[in-house]
Amino acid sequence: MGSWDAGTGAFPANPVKGHFYKVVGEGTVGDIHWRVGDQALYGATWEKIDNTDQVTSVAGKQGDVTLVAGDIGGLGALATRNDVDFNTHVTGKPTTYPPSTHTHTKAQVGLDKVDNTADLDKPISTATQTALDGKAAASHTHTIANVTGLQSALDGKAAASHSHAIANVTGLQSALDGKSAVGHTHNSTDIANIVNVTDDQPVGGVKTFTSGSVIVQGYGGDPKSGVLYLGALDRYVYVPPAANSLEFRFGDGTGGVASLNAGGTVWTSANFNPAGKADAGHTHTIANVSGLQSALDGKASLGGATFTGQVTLAYAAPLRLTGMGAAGTAYIHGTNGAGDDVCSITRVNTNSWYNLYWNGAANIAGRLTAGDQIYLNAGWFRSQQSGTGWYSEPHGGGWFMQDNTYIRSYGSKRVLISAGGGSEGDLRLESYSPTIACYDTDQGTTHWLHCNDNNHGFLASNAFSWCAYRDASNNWIATGNIVAYASDARLKKNIVDASASKVADFFDRFRVREFDWDAEAIAELNPTFHPSADHEVGGIAQEAEEVYSLMVATHANGIKTIQWEKAIPFLIAEVQALRKRVADLGGGA
Repeated sequence: MGSWDAGTGAFPANPVKGHFYKVVGEGTVGDIHWRVGDQALYGATWEKIDNTDQVTSVAGKQGDVTLVAGDIGGLGALATRNDVDFNTHVTGKPTTYPPSTHTHTKAQVGLDKVDNTADLDKPISTATQTALDGKAAASHTHTIANVTGLQSALDGKAAASHSHAIANVTGLQSALDGKSAVGHTHNSTDIANIVNVTDDQPVGGVKTFTSGSVIVQGYGGDPKSGVLYLGALDRYVYVPPAANSLEFRFGDGTGGVASLNAGGTVWTSANFNPAGKADAGHTHTIANVSGLQSALDGKASLGGATFTGQVTLAYAAPLRLTGMGAAGTAYIHGTNGAGDDVCSITRVNTNSWYNLYWNGAANIAGRLTAGDQIYLNAGWFRSQQSGTGWYSEPHGGGWFMQDNTYIRSYGSKRVLISAGGGSEGDLRLESYSPTIACYDTDQGTTHWLHCNDNNHGFLASNAFSWCAYRDASNNWIATGNIVAYASDARLKKNIVDASASKVADFFDRFRVREFDWDAEAIAELNPTFHPSADHEVGGIAQEAEEVYSLMVATHANGIKTIQWEKAIPFLIAEVQALRKRVADLGGGA
């Protein structure tokens, strides 16, 4: 607890069992003489731990004590002799000299490192090992380069898999010269009793083609347009080599030509020339139709019309925009025409869904209603149906109400408040007792984060009362136990008593300091706490770290903190040691 001056003649005031003082002033108090260096311990009464008194007696003698050998037990008679007889007083020696047959251990003769190793197991010398390292193994291989002359011999040999040119095979070329190519042809004259199909050759008599058709190809360079000649006057039939020709043409050697088209009409250049006629399906330009242009000038264009005057509709007559198609759009323009659209109406699909796009501000004197459920009125976005509200279609979330108490998020979405930091990112609750309720759906319990009367903390489970809170002086108050870490024996191993030297080292080296808090350093380093007083007695984290490093924690901002609970085991061990010393001195525990 500190120091005590016995010279005051009185014990420390208000002692509590376990109080412990170091004597710094000599004096007699309570019929006990106290010297500097003694220690005072309070149990049921004050007890002295003597660190300074002289020895009261030695071997039963007091005063100026001189001891003789007999005063010290266990020395024996030989301890008082000036000399001894080797043969009489020395035991364990041989009875005769030289000694009779006997044995010694390896250690007795300095050979404790020697063992009886079999010859095959004995190690070889360094020189032998060096010689062996230069030899090849009994079973080994060589590269081609390591076999003299092997590469030059292999260079004169062919590869196991190789090929030859025709010239390198004797007689092969002459044998091939007497053979036909794999892909070869014959002239018709080379084949007996057939008609020559490649040369111009007359075929006499009537020939019957059992296939039922004759195909003649090659007219005009088109392989599908052929010419068939009939008789001696070069009469012929052919199909024009046009891409989509639908006619046959008949000609003769005099130049006369007639055509048979797909409709069955035969014409010739002499009696009918279709080149001078218009097609059945033909068109005219506006200029080729008399009076058409002037008639059109008085009409509105289907592709767009501009009215310079006012367009008036008869009473109750609708303004109807038609011809929009499955996905057409109707536009209402401003004064500048295209690019200055006031609004547009687009048909979305064949179910007659339409989108209205408005460019600029729209002033609506009454209510704007959508589907009889949502409307804008008096500055509010209003939903008329419970369970609906605002919804973000791209992200699948929003806000809605289904009772008179809560505004709910839709789609299980979370809330993010993003700002520049500090108070700019606050979620602010204002009331005389602001509270955040957390409901555990699995357990059916409610828990609160609560603020009231400058106290801020946590309320008990399902009970609106404090379980832990910070008061206005930044003190923390807890109504239950605080569990920092587990001490269960099942979680630990290598369990032994802390050594007395470690405990003593802790108390010898740990320094209790008296100091003032540095306000400027606190403002600069921002340790996130405020001292309870300007001047205090305590410890220095850096010094404590040198004594017992596990007692000091370093926070993310670099500030070091002494974890005082780590010192409790040392305090318990020291008190236990002091109690034992008191018991050993006869003062009781």
